[in-house]
Amino acid sequence: MKKINYDKLLDTKSILIVIFIAGFLLRIYMALVDPFLHDWDERFHALVAKNMMDNPLKPMLRAFAVLPVDYTEWSNNGLWLHKQPLFLWQIALSLKVFGVNFFALRLPSVLLGSLMILLVFRICKLATNNNFAALLASAFMAFSHYQLELISGKIGMDHNDVAFGFYILASIWALIEYFKMPNLKWVILIAIFAAAAILTKWLTGLVVFACWFLVIFFNYLKNKKLNYVAHFFIALLICVVIFLPWQLYILHYFPIEANYEYSINSKHIFEVIQEHKGSILYYGRHLHLYYGIPQAIILFFALWFLLRNIYLKGILYNKAIFILISCFAIIYLFFSLIVKTKLPSYVFIVAPIGLIFIANFTTNIFEHFNFSRKLKTTLIIFLLLFSLEPWLIISERSSVNIARNNAIHNTQIYKSIHKYLPDSIKVITNVNKFENIDLMFFNNNLDAYSWWFSEAELNKLKDKKIPVAVFKNHGNYNMPQYLLNYPYLRVINLELK
Repeated sequence: MKKINYDKLLDTKSILIVIFIAGFLLRIYMALVDPFLHDWDERFHALVAKNMMDNPLKPMLRAFAVLPVDYTEWSNNGLWLHKQPLFLWQIALSLKVFGVNFFALRLPSVLLGSLMILLVFRICKLATNNNFAALLASAFMAFSHYQLELISGKIGMDHNDVAFGFYILASIWALIEYFKMPNLKWVILIAIFAAAAILTKWLTGLVVFACWFLVIFFNYLKNKKLNYVAHFFIALLICVVIFLPWQLYILHYFPIEANYEYSINSKHIFEVIQEHKGSILYYGRHLHLYYGIPQAIILFFALWFLLRNIYLKGILYNKAIFILISCFAIIYLFFSLIVKTKLPSYVFIVAPIGLIFIANFTTNIFEHFNFSRKLKTTLIIFLLLFSLEPWLIISERSSVNIARNNAIHNTQIYKSIHKYLPDSIKVITNVNKFENIDLMFFNNNLDAYSWWFSEAELNKLKDKKIPVAVFKNHGNYNMPQYLLNYPYLRVINLELK
């Protein structure tokens, strides 16, 4: 029996714990650093999740609308089916337990983002059998600037993409573990994680089955045997059983809204939505956002290195590597060549896999050229700095950032608005565009609107004698005379910026 070197094992575990704690603390910091809701899309996710605290089976954006809403306006509607519900349920649970605040909103992303550090370590260890590469990959994940900004809510799709990336990575991890030791436990976990990914964002969560199918296919070409097929279909069936009930539920109870959102999901593939367009090189040009500039360059060599090994040793010489490359390629090719709507976060779900490739190649370079410990340490610190990009985190939260200061100022007003209004007033207008969402997040049973009502809308409220509060004129938000003449009007003597 091979003797285990417990000293090395302890060193690896100790370093991994340090990396995990560092990554966890960074994510805690990012959850706390911005005391306001970000524009796209955090504020919408926050309000829907808050409304789901009391009714998890009915996602609502505007829960107390005094005027009719348009279900086609995802940023200003009532019933909100724009995203699948799992990540919203997670946020709603956190808000329920810890209260309606920024940290509780971002806590699920903190936890899932931290767990991804451990998943990256384990996957890299399984794929390379190299502790150093696995530790380096986990460090890259811990210091990932892009994910940290997703956790802060600053980058669009924020907590939705953190959860989506976690469940996809977890499904890939379970698949790799399955091929190391095939048994039903891993089959069930693959199904659960894939279903969770689908219930977070939609059918891209099935990517693990595409990777599994490719292993079956190439294994058949090599050995003329259909191994793993039964388990494949068992996992797929379990996955469908988990994610299908929500789809049937919303189609039954909210058919108009559900069918509309399904059609919009399809349009993202075949049409450019909301001017989010780009060429087939769009995601290649954004690699530096996901990895840092030096790592983006290393990634090209890392991919060449892996593909060269596959060419020399055979496609399935290392099933774990093949699965990772398959997942990475499927996502990039699908969103680059097929999907017409382009958004940076679409391919970030496989960025952890890219970090594994980068760490593996870097480790091979270190070993091949026999780098000294001092040089390796210097280069690792350099790469981690470009992964974290602390200068961007600091500069974007500078005290001279006017937009940030305005957001903090307005948020303080929204959080304390109940002090300036009687309980009888439930409708507020003349709020900055989309900041009405923030106002409703921080206050219960309010119906808030950006800009102001039309005369026709105001007459409907007048007929019902509904009192309306308005923020006084600020910036371009100068109220028309007909609004000022409303008999049930109350002006809030606080100035928004």
